[in-house]
Amino acid sequence: MDADEIRHGVLSREAEDPIGGVFDFDAVSGDKNVVATISTSGAKTSGGKHAVGKILKIRSDMLFLTMVEAKHRVVVLTENDMYEHA
Repeated sequence: MDADEIRHGVLSREAEDPIGGVFDFDAVSGDKNVVATISTSGAKTSGGKHAVGKILKIRSDMLFLTMVEAKHRVVVLTENDMYEHA
């Protein structure tokens, strides 16, 4: 999955969840075998505190990943400190 494809809308971003709703994922492959959510947030706020809200958002995204049928579910963390915190 190429970042340019995601930015230019080549890949669909929506996937249906089992209860009939639609969640807007950051990336969904054309064959819907790969579904991804991307977080560009760091683990700390600008004031240096733990970014609890950002962490809860990632947790929520992960919940939606578990509810969709896909062969591969991916969580992309672009910030190293968020990866180390998780």
